[in-house]
Amino acid sequence: MNVTLTIERYFTERRGRAGWNRTVTTDEPATYNLGPIETNIAVNAIETSIEAVADMLARENVTGAALTVVVPDEITLTESLQTAIIDKFSADPTFASVAFGA
Repeated sequence: MNVTLTIERYFTERRGRAGWNRTVTTDEPATYNLGPIETNIAVNAIETSIEAVADMLARENVTGAALTVVVPDEITLTESLQTAIIDKFSADPTFASVAFGA
C-alpha cells in the first residue's frame, strides 16, 4: 500500500495558535485527516505524525506500507536528519519504506 502523509503549517490569528495540519492519503483511494497538532517544532510534528500513521495502519492490520512524507518548502531537513527519521521508522514492520517527497 502506498501512503502519503502531508504536513502543512497553520496559524489562527484570532486565537493566536499555530501548529500543523496532517492529512493521509492512500492508493485505495482514501483520505484521512489526522487533525491538527499544536507544536512549533517541525521535527516533533513530523515524528508525531508518522507515529499516528503507524498507529492508524496497525489498527487496519497493514504491514509493508510505502510511506512518503510531504512537508512545506519552508521546512529544511538536512540529509542526515532525513536519514535519522527514515531509519527510525523503517524499523517498524508497518513500513516497507519511508521517504520524503514533494
